[in-house]
Amino acid sequence: RFSGGCSTSTSTEPFDRYTVTNNNGFDLVATFATSSVGDATSCPFDTLAFVMPSPADPANAGVDQCLSGDDDDGPGACSLTDPFTIPAGTSFDVVVTSFGSGRGAYDLVVGAFGGTRDVVAD
Repeated sequence: RFSGGCSTSTSTEPFDRYTVTNNNGFDLVATFATSSVGDATSCPFDTLAFVMPSPADPANAGVDQCLSGDDDDGPGACSLTDPFTIPAGTSFDVVVTSFGSGRGAYDLVVGAFGGTRDVVAD
């Protein structure tokens, strides 16, 4: 289920990893996005977001390990992944890094479709 937004890079940029678990009793379709803290309409710096099997090793990841990814489909230069199915009871890692030298605080926004949302991000 490779998404065109996934790419490999020789970048040594630091990354944040969030483990996301679907605690619903059913599959859930979700998106993952970045935005400025408290402002979903802007972006503090250019982000890249990837969804990978958990536990992910982003420093050694190949394209075949990326299940969904995005560079600039959110507001400004923020990321917004394509809708992604999280099977009930499973965990995935969302990895966020910068494109280039951008740094700073940001929000990771989880959008869920269908039923109630019981998704835990650590």
